Amino acid sequence: MPDDTSDNRTKRKRIANCVAKLIRRHGIRETFYADMEEPSHDTSALAFELFDRYGCLKREFLEHPVKKGSGLWGKELDTGNFLLIESVTVEKDHQRQGLATKLANAVWEKARKMDGFVPYAFVCATHLNTSSYRLEASYLSDIERRASFDRSQARAVAVWRSLGYRRVGSTQWFCLAADQNHPSHKLAANEDWDHPVHEVPVEDGRELKEIYPVHYRIDHSSDDEAFKLLQQRLLTYPTTDPSWSKIDREGKSIVHYAAECPKPHTLRWMLEQPFGVELLSRRNHARETPLEALETVLESDRVKRDLQMRVIPVSDQFSGFKPKSIACLLLLRGISDPSQMEYMRVAYGCTCGECIGGFMSPRMTFALLCQAEMLHDELNQVVEGTTGSEWCDSNDHHLQHTTPRIRANLERNKSLRQGFTNLFNHFAICLRAKLIPHPQMVLRAANAADEWPPCSKNFCQRGGTVASVVLTIIESATQQDEFTGDGFHQEVFQNDIDKMKSCRTDNEWGIVRTLWGHAETAEATGVALSMALSMALSMTLSMALSMALRMGMGLETGGPCVVGVAMGAPELLGKRTREGTEDDPHGRDKKTA
Repeated sequence: MPDDTSDNRTKRKRIANCVAKLIRRHGIRETFYADMEEPSHDTSALAFELFDRYGCLKREFLEHPVKKGSGLWGKELDTGNFLLIESVTVEKDHQRQGLATKLANAVWEKARKMDGFVPYAFVCATHLNTSSYRLEASYLSDIERRASFDRSQARAVAVWRSLGYRRVGSTQWFCLAADQNHPSHKLAANEDWDHPVHEVPVEDGRELKEIYPVHYRIDHSSDDEAFKLLQQRLLTYPTTDPSWSKIDREGKSIVHYAAECPKPHTLRWMLEQPFGVELLSRRNHARETPLEALETVLESDRVKRDLQMRVIPVSDQFSGFKPKSIACLLLLRGISDPSQMEYMRVAYGCTCGECIGGFMSPRMTFALLCQAEMLHDELNQVVEGTTGSEWCDSNDHHLQHTTPRIRANLERNKSLRQGFTNLFNHFAICLRAKLIPHPQMVLRAANAADEWPPCSKNFCQRGGTVASVVLTIIESATQQDEFTGDGFHQEVFQNDIDKMKSCRTDNEWGIVRTLWGHAETAEATGVALSMALSMALSMTLSMALSMALRMGMGLETGGPCVVGVAMGAPELLGKRTREGTEDDPHGRDKKTA
């Protein structure tokens, strides 16, 4: 507004300001967390608090009985660009004049002009303040600052609700839908979901360890030390004493602490006590039971690492939860004697109960099977009737994971081309038999097929690797995925996909790439892999392979099922004594082992 000065010059003073960002989600699906973390704290907070790694609304805000809040928002928030209003500031002398409303509406309209159609706008309810408020808050005591913040937040919530924004789940984030027929526009502001009011305990300036000594010791002691502490406390306080059920300022019981820390030995003892049964279902102020609180902690650790002022996305580095966390999950879920497969599914965060090896969901398995079959058919059609150089040139995009030496051999040797092609089929055989198609298992499937000529064997003995085939299949599936690629797979097979259970692991291509494609990291890829391999090499799974082969699942040649007993490729396939050449394209080898 104008401000007359002594020299009769007119200056303009900023009395209100709005900061917002237009997020074009479609272009950053595959790297959503990384791209949202960089611009600002608010873009990072929105991404990690509300969405998964691909920019879809987290399942808990769709399914959780409390965290879904009013239940207004659903999968419609998974698609489309959106506006993020980061802050609206109005100076004290100019408040209550409708400036915040005008700014919010103006930036919303500007975003629409920039992008044509922006279906949603998000805002955090605390982001409506003034520079004077921030200055005043810096001089307040903790109690006064908390009360002042609560008043400011209540005003912010009221303002955004008056503009049509409604809370997303149980979060601090509010959303406005451009579609006037959206259910959020039919919900009155006073009917929107709000957090229950919790009584804040009087702490009289005392430290946490003085007010909640048991909670503190569980958090700051080893599992054995915490267990001994509880045994000593039991001498003074019987398990029926109300003090065992005490909650801290966040509404957490000692069972919450033992679960989140995690301390399985201590947790097991608690759940055997009378108070443990009652605390097992008690929710903290975040509306989480001990099991849900642990799952929240593990999910956070799975997708991000806090590094000073930054948040680093780490989803593709996930290699299974740690043993103590797995033990606590099993205890809280009431699984006392898990099978190997149940253990692996817990270790990798499976939510469908059907993941092969704990991490390969039905939808992921189907996507990989489709790619393996289509790639095999595509390669096999042109093995005959083309020269080696023509075959390699036309399939160059499928040979990216082979070395120059192997590619040169493929150009010269038809048997090697057929062997490379056949391995795609052997990969598919493993999937149909519900086996983990790790390179070792694919080699076993190749050996069990008893090929003649032994093309797959020749390819591996001449320096080719199963990993090159596995990585090609994973890469192809990734490129056709709805989040990491062009979505062609979902477009073609949507009806089949809809019949399968969805799972947390459906689109975790980074995990399978690590577990299958890089043999040198196999020993360091987490708790579940060694168990998966031991199961894959067991007699039961050998019988599964035999059954798959007898059913004629894609075999090119007949013959009995011969399954080697050794893991290594030389022992499994026999030592090579003579390489195949153009004169002897089949490369028939004499086995010395």
